[in-house]
Amino acid sequence: MHIDINEVLRYLGVGRNKADMKLKLYISECIKEILDIAYPMYVYKMFDLKFTDEYAWIKQTNTLLMGKDINRYLNGCFKCAVMGATLGISVDKRIRYYKSYDLTRSFVLDACATALIENVCDKVQEEIKLIAKEEYHLNIMPRYSPGYGDFPLDIQPDLLNILEANRIGLTVNDNLIMIPRKSVTAIIGLKDKGVSVNMGCESCLKRDSCNFRRE
Repeated sequence: MHIDINEVLRYLGVGRNKADMKLKLYISECIKEILDIAYPMYVYKMFDLKFTDEYAWIKQTNTLLMGKDINRYLNGCFKCAVMGATLGISVDKRIRYYKSYDLTRSFVLDACATALIENVCDKVQEEIKLIAKEEYHLNIMPRYSPGYGDFPLDIQPDLLNILEANRIGLTVNDNLIMIPRKSVTAIIGLKDKGVSVNMGCESCLKRDSCNFRRE
């Protein structure tokens, strides 16, 4: 496992050139603390896709993918991967523990954990990319999560259900908040290898509102 200090600074809203040595050392301590207690786990499954005029449908399930953005994202995809990843409940407990008397440390630990779960998701995406290439001769799209654009959060229970995500301790509460909090679900579209797939900012549906890109 690895946490990039520059990613932590980005989540903290601090430019890498604006961070002094004292802050970097403090973040390094927090990175070590998160790495000591995190227990990353993940699960994913491959599915065929079916399309109607209004929505995409994950075949072999009753899950409809509602929203214009997710359907635009999946346009031209033959299959998709559904993935879930988590850092485990110990990370949540540690961040919550520091909230009672050291908000700064809690805030920095939260940023470290966010950087770590994104790193875990990147590794899962690379694994899916290899399977897509070797087994299906397809490219992958960047992962797309509930809450992006108009892709509703109320899809979370369905995604966790088809993943059987309780096997890795990942659940969702009545307010559609995932437990543990430092968890991610996402859909990854698989397209024909002959199609050029842009994995950069220009392919992102949030490019016009992204503060990181603007920076």
